Amino acid sequence: MTAMWKGSFRGLNKLDPMAYDVLIGLVCDNRHWTLVVIYPKEKRSIYIDPFGETPAHITKCKDMTRAFMRHKCLHISRWTCGQISHSCQQDSTSCGAFVFKFAELIITGGKLDFHTDEAAIIQLRREIACRLVTDSENVSDLCRTCGNECQSPGRNKDEHDDWIQCSICSLWFHWICVGRPPLEHDFSCPACTL
Repeated sequence: MTAMWKGSFRGLNKLDPMAYDVLIGLVCDNRHWTLVVIYPKEKRSIYIDPFGETPAHITKCKDMTRAFMRHKCLHISRWTCGQISHSCQQDSTSCGAFVFKFAELIITGGKLDFHTDEAAIIQLRREIACRLVTDSENVSDLCRTCGNECQSPGRNKDEHDDWIQCSICSLWFHWICVGRPPLEHDFSCPACTL
Protein backbone atom coordinates (compact mmCIF):
# COMPACT_ATOMS: atom_id res chain seq x y z
CA MET A 1 0.00 0.00 0.00
CA THR A 2 2.94 2.34 0.62
CA ALA A 3 4.06 1.89 -2.99
CA MET A 4 0.52 2.62 -4.16
CA TRP A 5 0.43 5.72 -1.94
CA LYS A 6 3.58 6.89 -3.72
CA GLY A 7 2.06 6.28 -7.16
CA SER A 8 3.44 2.84 -8.02
CA PHE A 9 1.36 -0.26 -8.71
CA ARG A 10 4.39 -2.52 -8.95
CA GLY A 11 3.66 -5.96 -7.53
CA LEU A 12 -0.12 -5.50 -7.81
CA ASN A 13 -0.59 -6.68 -11.39
CA LYS A 14 -2.01 -10.08 -10.40
CA LEU A 15 -4.38 -8.64 -7.79
CA ASP A 16 -8.04 -8.54 -8.79
CA PRO A 17 -9.59 -6.01 -6.39
CA MET A 18 -13.13 -7.08 -7.31
CA ALA A 19 -12.43 -10.55 -5.88
CA TYR A 20 -12.41 -9.00 -2.40
CA ASP A 21 -14.95 -7.16 -0.29
CA VAL A 22 -12.23 -5.16 1.41
CA LEU A 23 -8.53 -4.47 0.88
CA ILE A 24 -6.60 -3.13 3.87
CA GLY A 25 -3.09 -1.79 3.72
CA LEU A 26 -0.70 0.09 5.92
CA VAL A 27 1.07 3.14 4.53
CA CYS A 28 4.42 4.35 5.82
CA ASP A 29 5.03 7.95 4.78
CA ASN A 30 7.78 10.00 6.42
CA ARG A 31 8.12 7.42 9.22
CA HIS A 32 4.44 7.69 10.14
CA TRP A 33 1.97 4.81 9.71
CA THR A 34 -1.56 5.31 8.43
CA LEU A 35 -4.21 2.95 7.10
CA VAL A 36 -6.03 2.77 3.77
CA VAL A 37 -9.16 0.65 3.49
CA ILE A 38 -10.58 0.00 0.02
CA TYR A 39 -14.08 -1.34 -0.59
CA PRO A 40 -13.84 -2.10 -4.35
CA LYS A 41 -17.44 -3.27 -4.81
CA GLU A 42 -18.78 -0.21 -2.98
CA LYS A 43 -16.53 2.18 -4.93
CA ARG A 44 -15.15 3.80 -1.83
CA SER A 45 -12.11 3.98 0.39
CA ILE A 46 -11.38 5.16 3.91
CA TYR A 47 -8.26 6.89 5.12
CA ILE A 48 -7.30 6.58 8.79
CA ASP A 49 -4.49 8.55 10.41
CA PRO A 50 -3.86 7.89 14.12
CA PHE A 51 -3.18 11.64 14.56
CA GLY A 52 -6.36 12.59 12.69
CA GLU A 53 -7.06 12.96 8.99
CA THR A 54 -6.43 16.08 6.96
CA PRO A 55 -8.51 17.03 3.90
CA ALA A 56 -5.34 16.87 1.77
CA HIS A 57 -4.64 13.26 2.80
CA ILE A 58 -8.25 12.21 2.22
CA THR A 59 -8.06 13.73 -1.27
CA LYS A 60 -4.75 11.95 -1.89
CA CYS A 61 -6.28 8.65 -0.74
CA LYS A 62 -9.24 9.13 -3.07
CA ASP A 63 -6.99 9.97 -6.03
CA MET A 64 -4.63 7.09 -5.27
CA THR A 65 -7.35 4.46 -4.92
CA ARG A 66 -9.16 5.73 -8.04
CA ALA A 67 -5.91 5.56 -10.01
CA PHE A 68 -5.37 2.00 -8.80
CA MET A 69 -8.86 0.97 -9.92
CA ARG A 70 -8.33 2.67 -13.29
CA HIS A 71 -5.02 0.84 -13.61
CA LYS A 72 -7.00 -2.39 -13.18
CA CYS A 73 -9.37 -1.21 -15.97
CA LEU A 74 -12.34 -1.09 -13.60
CA HIS A 75 -15.26 1.34 -13.66
CA ILE A 76 -14.58 3.96 -10.97
CA SER A 77 -17.10 6.72 -11.48
CA ARG A 78 -18.38 8.30 -8.26
CA TRP A 79 -15.52 6.91 -6.19
CA THR A 80 -15.51 8.34 -2.68
CA CYS A 81 -13.05 8.50 0.16
CA GLY A 82 -13.96 9.30 3.70
CA GLN A 83 -12.95 8.89 7.28
CA ILE A 84 -14.46 7.22 10.32
CA SER A 85 -14.39 8.11 13.98
CA HIS A 86 -11.49 6.53 15.85
CA SER A 87 -9.25 6.83 18.88
CA CYS A 88 -6.36 9.23 18.41
CA GLN A 89 -2.69 8.71 19.10
CA GLN A 90 -1.42 10.68 22.11
CA ASP A 91 2.32 10.04 21.75
CA SER A 92 4.85 10.18 18.94
CA THR A 93 5.74 6.50 18.64
CA SER A 94 2.64 4.30 18.61
CA CYS A 95 1.21 4.92 15.11
CA GLY A 96 2.14 1.38 14.02
CA ALA A 97 0.31 -0.19 16.95
CA PHE A 98 -2.71 2.01 16.22
CA VAL A 99 -2.98 1.03 12.57
CA PHE A 100 -2.67 -2.68 13.43
CA LYS A 101 -5.51 -2.30 15.93
CA PHE A 102 -7.60 -0.28 13.45
CA ALA A 103 -7.14 -2.97 10.79
CA GLU A 104 -8.15 -5.71 13.25
CA LEU A 105 -11.27 -3.80 14.31
CA ILE A 106 -12.28 -3.14 10.71
CA ILE A 107 -11.94 -6.84 9.86
CA THR A 108 -13.92 -7.91 12.94
CA GLY A 109 -16.55 -5.18 12.58
CA GLY A 110 -15.65 -3.42 15.81
CA LYS A 111 -15.64 0.28 16.62
CA LEU A 112 -12.29 1.97 16.28
CA ASP A 113 -12.52 3.28 19.81
CA PHE A 114 -10.10 1.99 22.45
CA HIS A 115 -8.10 3.27 25.40
CA THR A 116 -4.99 5.24 24.44
CA ASP A 117 -3.29 5.89 27.77
CA GLU A 118 0.29 4.69 28.18
CA ALA A 119 -0.64 1.43 29.96
CA ALA A 120 -3.21 0.55 27.28
CA ILE A 121 -0.70 1.14 24.47
CA ILE A 122 1.91 -1.00 26.22
CA GLN A 123 -0.68 -3.78 26.51
CA LEU A 124 -1.65 -3.31 22.85
CA ARG A 125 1.99 -3.66 21.78
CA ARG A 126 2.30 -6.80 23.92
CA GLU A 127 -0.83 -8.30 22.32
CA ILE A 128 0.46 -7.55 18.83
CA ALA A 129 3.83 -9.12 19.63
CA CYS A 130 2.22 -12.25 21.07
CA ARG A 131 -0.13 -12.59 18.10
CA LEU A 132 2.76 -12.25 15.65
CA VAL A 133 4.66 -14.95 17.49
CA THR A 134 1.75 -17.35 17.91
CA ASP A 135 0.40 -16.91 14.38
CA SER A 136 3.82 -17.33 12.76
CA GLU A 137 5.36 -20.58 11.70
CA ASN A 138 6.80 -22.76 14.44
CA VAL A 139 9.68 -20.93 16.06
CA SER A 140 9.68 -22.91 19.30
CA ASP A 141 13.30 -23.96 18.81
CA LEU A 142 14.48 -20.36 18.37
CA CYS A 143 15.65 -17.91 21.00
CA ARG A 144 13.32 -14.88 21.02
CA THR A 145 16.31 -12.54 21.44
CA CYS A 146 18.83 -13.70 18.85
CA GLY A 147 16.58 -15.83 16.63
CA ASN A 148 19.02 -18.75 16.62
CA GLU A 149 18.57 -22.34 17.67
CA CYS A 150 20.40 -23.91 20.57
CA GLN A 151 24.05 -22.83 20.34
CA SER A 152 25.62 -25.88 21.97
CA PRO A 153 25.88 -29.00 19.77
CA GLY A 154 24.09 -31.99 21.25
CA ARG A 155 22.12 -29.93 23.77
CA ASN A 156 18.54 -28.72 23.75
CA LYS A 157 16.34 -26.19 25.54
CA ASP A 158 15.22 -28.77 28.08
CA GLU A 159 18.63 -28.34 29.71
CA HIS A 160 18.01 -25.13 31.60
CA ASP A 161 21.59 -23.91 31.72
CA ASP A 162 21.22 -22.95 28.03
CA TRP A 163 17.58 -21.78 27.97
CA ILE A 164 15.22 -19.86 30.22
CA GLN A 165 11.45 -19.47 29.93
CA CYS A 166 9.55 -16.26 30.62
CA SER A 167 7.12 -16.84 33.48
CA ILE A 168 4.60 -14.40 31.91
CA CYS A 169 4.46 -15.17 28.16
CA SER A 170 6.04 -18.68 28.34
CA LEU A 171 8.49 -17.93 25.50
CA TRP A 172 12.02 -19.36 25.57
CA PHE A 173 15.34 -17.49 25.42
CA HIS A 174 19.02 -18.37 25.51
CA TRP A 175 20.03 -17.70 29.08
CA ILE A 176 23.13 -15.86 27.84
CA CYS A 177 21.09 -13.68 25.44
CA VAL A 178 18.98 -12.24 28.27
CA GLY A 179 21.91 -11.37 30.52
CA ARG A 180 22.20 -14.58 32.58
CA PRO A 181 19.37 -13.88 35.05
CA PRO A 182 19.26 -15.95 38.25
CA LEU A 183 17.70 -19.35 37.54
CA GLU A 184 16.23 -19.64 41.02
CA HIS A 185 13.83 -16.69 40.43
CA ASP A 186 10.94 -16.17 38.02
CA PHE A 187 12.18 -14.64 34.77
CA SER A 188 10.31 -11.92 32.86
CA CYS A 189 11.48 -11.33 29.29
CA PRO A 190 12.20 -7.81 28.02
CA ALA A 191 8.79 -7.56 26.28
CA CYS A 192 6.91 -8.50 29.45
CA THR A 193 8.85 -6.08 31.67
CA LEU A 194 7.91 -2.92 29.70
